[in-house]
Amino acid sequence: MFLGHLPAGYLCSNFLLKHREVPIEKRNMLLILGLIGSIAPDLDMFYFYLVDHRQHWHHSYVTHWPSFWLGVIASSFMVGSTIRNRLLVYGGTIFGINGLLHLVLDTHIGRIRWLEPFSDRWVYLWNVPSLYHPKILNFMFHWTFLFEITLVVSAIYVFTKNRHLNQVRAQSK
Repeated sequence: MFLGHLPAGYLCSNFLLKHREVPIEKRNMLLILGLIGSIAPDLDMFYFYLVDHRQHWHHSYVTHWPSFWLGVIASSFMVGSTIRNRLLVYGGTIFGINGLLHLVLDTHIGRIRWLEPFSDRWVYLWNVPSLYHPKILNFMFHWTFLFEITLVVSAIYVFTKNRHLNQVRAQSK
């Protein structure tokens, strides 16, 4: 997945915040946290290129383990509930859910170890054959790329709709 993580994160964060009573400035902060969460698993690319020198596929790192993201969600819920900070619970949950969503999307054409650290079995839905150079063309010419385009178009639609609704609300005040 190349284009779909941020748009999917935007759609997911919007959905999670839709019926929450959160002031607009905090809502925007939570939306940004969700967007960061949607790409956070791929921050391991820095390690992949700069430290590991491409020795291990970056989907094998802890940031691509579902158990890591479930731990983020559980930790934010436990800490936020203990100190009675609803914003911490929302923020950590939105961040973690978007991290998990990233892995769901990577399972689409990549491989994820869904039971790591208990099993090293890779799970994927579709295999993309290596037919073209550069490698990215294999993904762009595969039929699953239409799914990414759909995510991008859907996110643009929701963003435009939300922006219009916010302008109407501001004018009515």
